[in-house]
Amino acid sequence: CDLWGTICDDGWDEKSGRLVCNMLGYIDVMRHLRRGWGGTGKIAVSDLKCKNNVDSLFDCSWPETNQCTHSEDVGIVCDKTKVKLLH
Repeated sequence: CDLWGTICDDGWDEKSGRLVCNMLGYIDVMRHLRRGWGGTGKIAVSDLKCKNNVDSLFDCSWPETNQCTHSEDVGIVCDKTKVKLLH
């Protein structure tokens, strides 16, 4: 995907934060933050819907349009422990 943007807090929860932290190589989310992060540019994701046991945000769905503003942008704080890869 060649799209950069923010994520709106509609449909956002701890499970969503954990998914993003895992995608970034961290073992867990410490905080999933809603509202007030004030990003800029396109709001790329809103009303996020993920099935159980997905491995990537890109395995989830969201509508192409949304009614969000940047006052609804999310943030995450990931556990600083990195995932250990098995070789």
